[in-house]
Amino acid sequence: MPRDRVQGRVVAISVCLLVVLSLVYAVVPAGAASVAGSDGDRGVFPQQTTERPEQTAQGNNSTVVHENPRNASGSDDLEDVERWLANRMSGAVLDCTEQVRNGSSYACRRLDRDYPEWAGRYVEVQRQSGDTSTERTDETLSQTRQNAKRFAEQVETFRELEDEYEEAKAEGNSRRARELAHRLVEQSRRINQTGNRATSNYDAFSNETSGNLSEASDAVVEIENDTATTASAIRDAELVATTLSAEATEPDGSFSSPLVVEGQLLSENGTPVSNRRATFDVGNGTVATQTDARGRFSFEYRPTTELVGPSEWNVTYVPTNASLYGGSRDRISVDVTGVEGTVTVTNRPSTVRFNDTLTVSGRVEAAGRGVDDVPVAVSLGGARLGTVRTNETGGYSLTTSVPVNVSAGDARTVAELPFAGRALSADNASAPVRVESMATRLTLDGNRTGGRVAHIEGQLETEVGFVAGREVEISVNGSTVGQVETGPDGRFSADVDLPSSVTASDTAVVTATYAGAGENLESASGRVVLSPTASGESGGLGGLISDQIDSLFARLTGAPPERAQDASQGVTRFLPLAAVVLAILGILVLGYLVARWFAPESWLRRLLGDGDSDGGEVVSPETPDPDPVPAQTSRDDASLLATARERLSNGDTDAAVLAGYEAVRSRLSDRLDRDSPMTHWELVQFYRARLAAENANALQQLTEAYERAAFSLQTSSEETAQTALENAARVLEEIERPSDSRRN
Repeated sequence: MPRDRVQGRVVAISVCLLVVLSLVYAVVPAGAASVAGSDGDRGVFPQQTTERPEQTAQGNNSTVVHENPRNASGSDDLEDVERWLANRMSGAVLDCTEQVRNGSSYACRRLDRDYPEWAGRYVEVQRQSGDTSTERTDETLSQTRQNAKRFAEQVETFRELEDEYEEAKAEGNSRRARELAHRLVEQSRRINQTGNRATSNYDAFSNETSGNLSEASDAVVEIENDTATTASAIRDAELVATTLSAEATEPDGSFSSPLVVEGQLLSENGTPVSNRRATFDVGNGTVATQTDARGRFSFEYRPTTELVGPSEWNVTYVPTNASLYGGSRDRISVDVTGVEGTVTVTNRPSTVRFNDTLTVSGRVEAAGRGVDDVPVAVSLGGARLGTVRTNETGGYSLTTSVPVNVSAGDARTVAELPFAGRALSADNASAPVRVESMATRLTLDGNRTGGRVAHIEGQLETEVGFVAGREVEISVNGSTVGQVETGPDGRFSADVDLPSSVTASDTAVVTATYAGAGENLESASGRVVLSPTASGESGGLGGLISDQIDSLFARLTGAPPERAQDASQGVTRFLPLAAVVLAILGILVLGYLVARWFAPESWLRRLLGDGDSDGGEVVSPETPDPDPVPAQTSRDDASLLATARERLSNGDTDAAVLAGYEAVRSRLSDRLDRDSPMTHWELVQFYRARLAAENANALQQLTEAYERAAFSLQTSSEETAQTALENAARVLEEIERPSDSRRN
């Protein structure tokens, strides 16, 4: 870097520091004077100190929300926050889908690591903006993540099965190859189903947020087509195609009077699939039967969850994985009549409290027999506990924990069939249960972060653990300013805008209250008293240091806070002057360090510890460089690659891969005529058509190795690292060649 640019950066940084220090001195305030105990303290808990979570929250004029990338002080700010979060979520889904298309899935980890937090914040900000569709949005965001993740996992499974199939073929294991062919066909069907759900979710996501997932939808369709084509080719190579003809000879049926289906199963050349056990999917169920010598079969089917009335059903032959035959299907016409059944329910124990284990069991019957494989929804006091399916005798059992959103007092467990207008119906069954209340405790801490802003954090807990997902009301001097929701560990935090009636010289009493209305936990509250923030002595950097001196003096002398504050005033009188002197000295030292740091050497070489360079010569800005690939840049890349090889020789394989990738990425990025940086996979896509085919593949393999080194819990093998560095060298070699020779 030219020396005049270095000096310019030093001056700019120094000016910025002076501005920042002046702002810090002006606005950083004093903290809380005291913390009051919880109103919910009933002797169950000792006094606890609330730790500060890593994520805090930002507030607006009248509400409390979790931390966002910007302070949300109005509708425009809330829209900016929503847009930021939507872009992050859509980016995570798109990165995952693009990577799956390229044969990897490391980026999909963000769907578990980051996406849920972004989705939760998005819904919370949407709620603060007054939007009434938060429940629908929450469901859309959740389904988008789940199906994107499931789709990636299913595609990964498909490719693993394909690799196993190729291995079985290479080994001449025809039985294993047939088994894998069946599994690939079935997995392709699952991918198609999940892909259809995913693209539907992506459309809803794009409609309900500012994010755009159209590219992800296109990628999903492309992947579906690829896997379907592969599965069809393998099926044709390994399995004998079949033809199924089926007919409902008794098309009018019900659970008490079953449908009768007859048909014939033939191979593609007309040979009967004879004397073998055959499984058929029909309606919403599955039936197993036996074919005769002519491939004919007949079976009864009792409809349960199918719609009543006339309809068309698929009948599908589902061969076992070891079968030589492939699947086939036909359609039949049926007319279903509904039947009334019964549901029974019992629960134990009969008296419960929050988080107790509750077991609910019973049986579903119709026409004098148990009904198997139907869902039963179980609730307690109106709160859904879960859904379970009946076994072959019609029995069911669900064991779960008592949730908080059940009112204390007499309640009932309810078991019901969660559908209507189907072949089976039944009245709900219920049983009594006593729900007892449980004491809670709410701890609260806080401090002023500005004259009109306070940061608070606390935790809601019971004797059996923390309480998540509960609304806590925040008030200041008796005036409600908003609500916040407890996190998974019962914690909450927020930045609260104090009411206009509270000035910097006023004491602010912040109260957090959990009402417990309609729930089985008792109410609780906690409060914290925040000291006034004076403009000169108690505000800014001086106020922050003054508070620490007050606290230290009180601890050393045992004096009460008031006397400690008076006694420390003599010390704090000179704090403003001391702060200015220290700031000037700090800027001088920092300026020297920055000038040394920005010597014309690669920052990454410094970071990786390459000390061979002495800084080089200063390049005059008036001297143009006719070479489109600067010599210094080439030397830096070579140095990085040399450092990568050194890391490999020292056994640090991950560091070697990272350094090798950085050498290539920095060179490729330098050649881009773009204002915004590319992600690593966007870089691969951009250069795929601009590099020779073998080098484009080398870049993709290097990128995959980089992702494993950066994100995988497993250390890269020496072979992987060696291959990565070879790929890096290959790509750099093509880039360094003159453009004419590359075209030749």
